[in-house]
Amino acid sequence: MKLVCAMLLGFVLDLIFGDPHGLVHPVQIIGWFIDKLKKGMQYLIYGCSYEEVKEKGIERKAGMEKAAGFFLMLFIVAGTYAVIYGILYVAGMIHPLLRFCLETFFIYQILATKSLKKESMKVYKKLKEGDLLGARKEVSYLVRRILTRVKWQKRMWRRSPKIRQMG
Repeated sequence: MKLVCAMLLGFVLDLIFGDPHGLVHPVQIIGWFIDKLKKGMQYLIYGCSYEEVKEKGIERKAGMEKAAGFFLMLFIVAGTYAVIYGILYVAGMIHPLLRFCLETFFIYQILATKSLKKESMKVYKKLKEGDLLGARKEVSYLVRRILTRVKWQKRMWRRSPKIRQMG
Protein backbone atom coordinates (compact mmCIF):
# COMPACT_ATOMS: atom_id res chain seq x y z
CA MET A 1 0.00 0.00 0.00
CA LYS A 2 2.90 2.35 0.78
CA LEU A 3 4.33 1.81 -2.70
CA VAL A 4 0.96 2.63 -4.30
CA CYS A 5 0.80 5.85 -2.26
CA ALA A 6 4.38 6.71 -3.30
CA MET A 7 3.45 6.08 -6.94
CA LEU A 8 0.37 8.28 -6.74
CA LEU A 9 2.25 11.05 -4.94
CA GLY A 10 5.11 10.83 -7.47
CA PHE A 11 2.59 11.11 -10.29
CA VAL A 12 0.94 14.15 -8.68
CA LEU A 13 4.35 15.78 -8.16
CA ASP A 14 5.13 15.17 -11.84
CA LEU A 15 1.83 16.77 -12.85
CA ILE A 16 2.57 19.80 -10.69
CA PHE A 17 6.29 20.34 -11.32
CA GLY A 18 7.20 18.39 -14.47
CA ASP A 19 10.80 17.35 -15.05
CA PRO A 20 13.06 18.89 -12.42
CA HIS A 21 15.44 21.28 -14.16
CA GLY A 22 18.84 21.76 -12.62
CA LEU A 23 18.98 18.24 -11.20
CA VAL A 24 20.95 15.49 -12.87
CA HIS A 25 18.37 13.07 -14.25
CA PRO A 26 18.87 9.35 -13.51
CA VAL A 27 18.74 8.63 -17.24
CA GLN A 28 21.76 10.90 -17.72
CA ILE A 29 23.70 8.93 -15.11
CA ILE A 30 22.68 5.63 -16.69
CA GLY A 31 23.65 7.01 -20.11
CA TRP A 32 27.06 8.00 -18.78
CA PHE A 33 27.62 4.46 -17.48
CA ILE A 34 26.45 2.96 -20.77
CA ASP A 35 28.88 5.15 -22.69
CA LYS A 36 31.85 4.23 -20.46
CA LEU A 37 31.04 0.52 -20.44
CA LYS A 38 30.45 0.46 -24.20
CA LYS A 39 33.81 2.09 -24.88
CA GLY A 40 35.49 -0.36 -22.50
CA MET A 41 33.85 -3.34 -24.20
CA GLN A 42 34.84 -2.05 -27.63
CA TYR A 43 38.41 -1.78 -26.41
CA LEU A 44 38.26 -5.35 -25.07
CA ILE A 45 36.92 -6.66 -28.40
CA TYR A 46 39.14 -4.70 -30.78
CA GLY A 47 41.97 -3.31 -28.68
CA CYS A 48 41.07 0.20 -29.80
CA SER A 49 38.10 2.56 -30.08
CA TYR A 50 35.31 2.02 -32.60
CA GLU A 51 36.46 5.10 -34.53
CA GLU A 52 39.89 3.50 -34.91
CA VAL A 53 38.25 0.26 -36.06
CA LYS A 54 36.54 2.18 -38.87
CA GLU A 55 39.72 4.11 -39.74
CA LYS A 56 41.92 1.02 -39.87
CA GLY A 57 39.32 -1.03 -41.71
CA ILE A 58 39.36 -3.76 -39.07
CA GLU A 59 36.74 -6.42 -39.72
CA ARG A 60 33.85 -6.17 -37.27
CA LYS A 61 33.16 -9.05 -34.91
CA ALA A 62 29.36 -9.13 -34.95
CA GLY A 63 29.04 -12.12 -32.60
CA MET A 64 31.32 -10.55 -30.02
CA GLU A 65 29.50 -7.22 -30.33
CA LYS A 66 26.13 -8.89 -29.75
CA ALA A 67 27.45 -10.75 -26.70
CA ALA A 68 28.97 -7.51 -25.36
CA GLY A 69 25.65 -5.71 -25.97
CA PHE A 70 23.78 -8.41 -24.07
CA PHE A 71 26.15 -8.17 -21.10
CA LEU A 72 26.00 -4.38 -21.23
CA MET A 73 22.20 -4.50 -21.04
CA LEU A 74 22.30 -7.07 -18.26
CA PHE A 75 24.83 -5.06 -16.26
CA ILE A 76 22.95 -1.77 -16.66
CA VAL A 77 19.55 -3.23 -15.72
CA ALA A 78 20.89 -5.27 -12.79
CA GLY A 79 23.15 -2.43 -11.66
CA THR A 80 20.35 0.12 -11.73
CA TYR A 81 18.07 -2.23 -9.81
CA ALA A 82 20.79 -2.99 -7.24
CA VAL A 83 21.64 0.68 -6.67
CA ILE A 84 18.00 1.74 -6.23
CA TYR A 85 17.24 -1.29 -4.06
CA GLY A 86 20.30 -0.57 -1.92
CA ILE A 87 19.42 3.10 -1.48
CA LEU A 88 15.85 2.24 -0.52
CA TYR A 89 16.98 -0.57 1.81
CA VAL A 90 19.40 1.70 3.69
CA ALA A 91 16.80 4.48 3.79
CA GLY A 92 14.27 2.02 5.24
CA MET A 93 16.76 1.00 7.92
CA ILE A 94 17.21 4.66 8.88
CA HIS A 95 13.49 5.48 8.88
CA PRO A 96 10.47 4.18 6.94
CA LEU A 97 9.40 7.74 6.12
CA LEU A 98 12.79 8.39 4.48
CA ARG A 99 12.28 5.32 2.29
CA PHE A 100 8.80 6.50 1.36
CA CYS A 101 10.10 9.96 0.45
CA LEU A 102 12.87 8.50 -1.71
CA GLU A 103 10.44 6.10 -3.44
CA THR A 104 8.18 9.05 -4.19
CA PHE A 105 11.11 11.11 -5.49
CA PHE A 106 12.40 8.28 -7.71
CA ILE A 107 8.94 7.75 -9.19
CA TYR A 108 8.58 11.50 -9.72
CA GLN A 109 11.91 11.48 -11.59
CA ILE A 110 10.92 8.51 -13.76
CA LEU A 111 7.67 10.05 -15.01
CA ALA A 112 7.44 12.83 -17.57
CA THR A 113 3.70 13.41 -17.95
CA LYS A 114 3.69 17.19 -17.66
CA SER A 115 6.82 17.67 -19.78
CA LEU A 116 5.57 15.34 -22.51
CA LYS A 117 2.24 17.17 -22.61
CA LYS A 118 4.03 20.51 -22.80
CA GLU A 119 6.30 19.37 -25.64
CA SER A 120 3.54 17.61 -27.58
CA MET A 121 1.36 20.71 -27.34
CA LYS A 122 4.12 22.60 -29.16
CA VAL A 123 3.72 20.13 -32.03
CA TYR A 124 -0.06 20.54 -31.94
CA LYS A 125 0.24 24.34 -31.99
CA LYS A 126 2.53 24.24 -35.03
CA LEU A 127 0.19 21.85 -36.85
CA LYS A 128 -2.80 24.05 -36.04
CA GLU A 129 -0.90 27.02 -37.52
CA GLY A 130 -0.25 24.95 -40.66
CA ASP A 131 3.53 24.99 -40.04
CA LEU A 132 4.44 21.40 -40.97
CA LEU A 133 8.20 22.04 -40.91
CA GLY A 134 7.94 23.65 -37.48
CA ALA A 135 5.88 20.70 -36.25
CA ARG A 136 8.46 18.25 -37.59
CA LYS A 137 11.18 20.16 -35.77
CA GLU A 138 9.20 20.02 -32.51
CA VAL A 139 8.58 16.29 -32.98
CA SER A 140 12.30 15.79 -33.48
CA TYR A 141 12.89 17.14 -29.98
CA LEU A 142 10.51 14.50 -28.61
CA VAL A 143 11.82 11.53 -30.57
CA ARG A 144 15.42 12.46 -31.32
CA ARG A 145 16.73 9.06 -30.31
CA ILE A 146 14.13 7.23 -32.37
CA LEU A 147 14.89 9.36 -35.44
CA THR A 148 18.62 8.81 -34.94
CA ARG A 149 18.06 5.04 -34.81
CA VAL A 150 15.92 5.12 -37.97
CA LYS A 151 18.62 7.09 -39.81
CA TRP A 152 21.24 4.58 -38.63
CA GLN A 153 19.10 1.67 -39.84
CA LYS A 154 18.61 3.32 -43.25
CA ARG A 155 22.36 3.89 -43.58
CA MET A 156 23.06 0.28 -42.70
CA TRP A 157 20.40 -0.85 -45.18
CA ARG A 158 21.98 1.16 -48.01
CA ARG A 159 25.53 0.04 -47.19
CA SER A 160 25.02 -3.66 -46.69
CA PRO A 161 23.85 -5.86 -49.58
CA LYS A 162 23.69 -8.82 -47.18
CA ILE A 163 21.14 -7.00 -44.97
CA ARG A 164 19.06 -6.07 -48.04
CA GLN A 165 19.01 -9.72 -49.15
CA MET A 166 17.74 -10.76 -45.70
CA GLY A 167 15.04 -8.07 -45.58
